[in-house]
Amino acid sequence: MSRSFITVNTVRRMYSYIKDCEAEKRLDSLNDLAQSERKELRPYFKLISVKFDSETRITKLEFCQIHYYRTIDRYVTRNYVRYPIYSSWKVKSKNIKKSIKLTNAELEKLNQNEDELIRDFADYIIAELPSDDFYPSWFLSDTYNKYCELRIKAHKDELNGVAKDVKEQIDDYDELIEKREEERTNLLRLSLKIEKKSGKLNNKIIKTKNAKRSLFLSVISFGIYAYYISASRLERLNNTLLRCQNDLFDIKERIDKLEADNRKDNENINAALKTYEDKKNEIEARIKKEQNKLDNMLSHIDSLTDEYREDDEFILLKEFAGFSYKNIIGCYVIHNKENDKYYVGQSKDVMKRLRQHFRGTVPNNVIFAEDYFSSDYENKENLFEVKIIPCETKDELDRMERELIEKYDSRNYGYNRTIGNS
Repeated sequence: MSRSFITVNTVRRMYSYIKDCEAEKRLDSLNDLAQSERKELRPYFKLISVKFDSETRITKLEFCQIHYYRTIDRYVTRNYVRYPIYSSWKVKSKNIKKSIKLTNAELEKLNQNEDELIRDFADYIIAELPSDDFYPSWFLSDTYNKYCELRIKAHKDELNGVAKDVKEQIDDYDELIEKREEERTNLLRLSLKIEKKSGKLNNKIIKTKNAKRSLFLSVISFGIYAYYISASRLERLNNTLLRCQNDLFDIKERIDKLEADNRKDNENINAALKTYEDKKNEIEARIKKEQNKLDNMLSHIDSLTDEYREDDEFILLKEFAGFSYKNIIGCYVIHNKENDKYYVGQSKDVMKRLRQHFRGTVPNNVIFAEDYFSSDYENKENLFEVKIIPCETKDELDRMERELIEKYDSRNYGYNRTIGNS
């Protein structure tokens, strides 16, 4: 059963992303130092390869030490003082090879290894292992936290993207509203002028209509009074008043449209803000879910088993490669999961005997070799499983061996050739 809540490929992609981010920061740091007078930088290391043998747990590591330095190209003199002009950054490197046996106990303390290189790259080393069966508890804890941080950062980046889009929309709407308000203010001012002019025209029309016809006034005003009360002037005043009223009507329609457009854009702003709030609530719920998931993950982390536990369960043969050596006197049962065949044996040192039968998960013994090499099992590392029954005396060993051979019928349908010691 998988020990991890995230896949090996996801773990590798995540640590690859983290490695790329660190490389980018390092490059930025180099660019920042381009104008400085530093001649060299402290060497840094990269993990080049991890070759892990799951059968023996022997792991070959290769690192690269990288050293950036600069040389003086020339000197320049300013105010009688010589200043060096440095070259661009140069690099030299060398590879470093190391080997370590990653038993379960070693994996659980790899981040505290006495070798500084292995200790510093412990998480990257484990990220390269082929299965989450080899992930120690501290790595799972660190990885889940990093994974959760990256997921939460992605959610927050998504929210920031939505906030940016909404802000741009609102800014656009605000700009349109502001322009319409400016236009509306100008139209209201124009409307007031026209209304004032209409009032004056209306007064003139009333006065013209109420004026008495007087030949005397017409004569002494040289016809001006006659023009003042004439029908043609009255018609022109009425026409001008009508144009003013039409202009007021047009202005009112334009103002009404501007106000309607502004109401619509204010509604659009409110809708955009609601979209943001809804997205914010959704993303906050997602972040909370991620945090709850992380808490659940952390609460279910178990340390890798360091030694065989004396119980009634079969365990995969491959797990023994990760156990610390322990001298167990007892009987053992080897089970082929593909064809359901069993082998029962006894030994004063079961762990040593199993290593005589198998090199990791590959048989050294002809008893199992034929079935192993002809097997179509999906993953041969999981083909054999083992159970150990501790015993104390020779009589108990012999009796238990006979009982187990009979229980699993391993003489007739298994790998045993006898019924056990008599």
